[in-house]
Amino acid sequence: MNSSFAYPPDDILLLLGRLVVIWSHVESCFDLLFISEVVMSGRSTGKTEEIQQSKIGRPIVERIGLIRDVAKSGKLKRSVSWEDIEPTLSRFMTAKKERDKYVHGLLTATGSDAGISSNEASRVYKSWKSKEQFEWKTVSEKDLAKLIGQLEVLVWEFHDLQFGQKPRSAGSASASYVRASAEKSKG
Repeated sequence: MNSSFAYPPDDILLLLGRLVVIWSHVESCFDLLFISEVVMSGRSTGKTEEIQQSKIGRPIVERIGLIRDVAKSGKLKRSVSWEDIEPTLSRFMTAKKERDKYVHGLLTATGSDAGISSNEASRVYKSWKSKEQFEWKTVSEKDLAKLIGQLEVLVWEFHDLQFGQKPRSAGSASASYVRASAEKSKG
């Protein structure tokens, strides 16, 4: 590609695309849980007058808070407890913050006297909702791959919650996925 813009290396861009795709899966899984537990809170009939539409479309942070409120009150429809759901919600929030740094940050090529790096990029990120300063960081393919792996596990954790199973517990989809991923990385 002939451009005057200093694009990150192609492998970084490929992983960035994967990050965007897996995030949409994670957020969809979260939304299914949110709709079931909060929007249709305590309802099993599906009657439109029972739907709490005002809660749809809120920012993720607020939606996480609303699910936490339902879980803390003990009114979850599934046979999971606050203690079962909270670690997944915390990991989801942490992953969202890290994901935001990539998709809302500025990624450019990085280099040194030796030339442009083929497996790293420079990332500049600033959340305008925070008083924190700009974050400047060199990121690698390994950094992106690690985040993608965490998001893949979250997909399975949300599936577990949908089926009323504690994430990462014996026999859960997420535990099976984590085990298979560990075996794959060894071999």
